[in-house]
Amino acid sequence: MRTLPRTTRHLIRLLAFVFAFAAFGAAPPPAAAPWLFVSDIHLNPIADSSLVDQLAKTAVEDWDVNVFDKAGSPADLSPRGQDTNPALFRLTLLNMSAQAPEPAVVIIPGDFLVHQFRDKWDAAKPSPAAGTFADFALKTIRYMKYEFAKTFPKAQFVIALGNNDSVAGDYNFARNSQFRKDFARIWEPLVNPHGQAPDFASGFYELGDYRATLPNGTVVIVVNSNVWSPCTPENLANPSGGPLAQDVMTSYTNSVAGSSTGATTWVLLHIPPGIDAYAAQHAPGETGCNYGYGTAVPFYAGNLATRFGAVRAKDGQPPALIIAGHLHNDTYRVVGATPLMVVPSISPIHYNNPAFFIVQIDPNRGNIADYTAYSFNYPSATSANSFALEYDFDRTFMLDDFSQPSLSKLHDDKDRSASEMKFYDSGAPNPSITDRNRRVYWCANDHLDPTSFTDCRNRH
Repeated sequence: MRTLPRTTRHLIRLLAFVFAFAAFGAAPPPAAAPWLFVSDIHLNPIADSSLVDQLAKTAVEDWDVNVFDKAGSPADLSPRGQDTNPALFRLTLLNMSAQAPEPAVVIIPGDFLVHQFRDKWDAAKPSPAAGTFADFALKTIRYMKYEFAKTFPKAQFVIALGNNDSVAGDYNFARNSQFRKDFARIWEPLVNPHGQAPDFASGFYELGDYRATLPNGTVVIVVNSNVWSPCTPENLANPSGGPLAQDVMTSYTNSVAGSSTGATTWVLLHIPPGIDAYAAQHAPGETGCNYGYGTAVPFYAGNLATRFGAVRAKDGQPPALIIAGHLHNDTYRVVGATPLMVVPSISPIHYNNPAFFIVQIDPNRGNIADYTAYSFNYPSATSANSFALEYDFDRTFMLDDFSQPSLSKLHDDKDRSASEMKFYDSGAPNPSITDRNRRVYWCANDHLDPTSFTDCRNRH
């Protein structure tokens, strides 16, 4: 048999492939890598206070093998009512990597450090050789960065400060903080690996703010909203917001106004705007700012929330998405035309279950097309599948995406809204939201000023 020339054979194979491709339809493009959202870790590395001196003298790369493993901590997970110990932190990393081995982006809306860290440090009675509390707090930040980098070496990280991420005390922030300067130096390789966040080091140091460009072109404005809280020492003395709060608001306004379009601008912060529904359920003295039951106290001082909601990009549109933490619960808010996602906490200190989100991004519009919530339900095996799928947003609520129109449908539909509130504590028993107080939380989702919230709450 006569053999065809090689070039002819190659052409025939190519044509056969083209005809087969046309006959059976184009194969779908590979799915984009998911993104990971995780918040309020509140790591307490000295949950076992006897380890404080050993941790202080050991390199963070060896904390796991030479300290925690030898102490038996992998078998002892933080129970509900306590912050995250090393065992729970490591288990969370294992489960996040099992659900999203190579996320394109990891977003952390703040609160890396345990509550009352300084008090816990003092109670552990470290020896003089252990160094200062500030040194140890920074070492804890370095350990967390090391563990995240080891788990997700290809991801771009976008991080915000939480109200506990300060060595000066809860809600106590200063301009040009040395702690933030060192914090930024440690995390810059993950936040700005290829120049996506060129002002991270300087902005994080000065005010705690910066801009980052994500792989899909979305610009994230990261803002230190902790300084807007009425709980800061400066704002307690100046209820309308002190100089630092005003400067951060100006920085935020200028950053968003410099964005080309609102549709491609996101905002990442720790404390969301609106009313503190949790505080309204507790007696005075049980919350950080000494307000109590029935009081509609906003998360932002003075008129800062109004100014925040009025900010627009160059095209006159508001940001497309706001991502926050702080509440420790799985919920949402609507800020005008902008959806706000509250990422639940890893810390179970509020008697919630630890949880995180795996997020799917719409490749065409750049918004959140869908997300899945994974939560840890005590007791459970300490394995890579111990965080179970809790729900899928689109399927559970029969919606198309996480957007303002979708959230409005969810909010206005009594049955869907009631179902959503069941996830508030990420599946923990003794839920925060009951039939008795449900309206308080429902009103807080879209009534963001005290007058509107109070009117909503009082309607039956």
